[in-house]
Amino acid sequence: MNKFGLGPALRELRESSGLEAKAVARGAVMSRSKLSKIENGNTAPSVTDVDCILTAIGVSDAVKAEYMAAAREAATEITAWRLVRRLGYSRKQQQVQALESQTALLRLFQPSLIPGLLQTPEYARAVFARKGLSEAQLERTIGARLARQGVLYSEL
Repeated sequence: MNKFGLGPALRELRESSGLEAKAVARGAVMSRSKLSKIENGNTAPSVTDVDCILTAIGVSDAVKAEYMAAAREAATEITAWRLVRRLGYSRKQQQVQALESQTALLRLFQPSLIPGLLQTPEYARAVFARKGLSEAQLERTIGARLARQGVLYSEL
């Protein structure tokens, strides 16, 4: 069980238990629409939502513990990203720059994203454009990324 497949995994669990969505939604004290959005991955469930759904399905304590751990992990990540958005991506880039300036050795493996030091301005624009930033925010964020690269390249 991982945090990304939590909604679909809850749907599989419900279906394997033989319960209909309407009955689980009623037992979890939520609307059928909300349960559907959670199961389809359109809405991130809260830890309480997951607990209520699992209780309504009637799973074992071991299964419940596994799903609750994934729900807590997802909630922690959502909270961290909300904080980043609130501060602004350019501010986050400045924080990362301060941290990296103190770093003597950095090992990184990110198979789904090119590391910041190796990103071209066009690639950085494509990555941050998906975040729904205004043009001014996008320019500040890319500017902070390029400034950090300049500092790191000058230290090499």
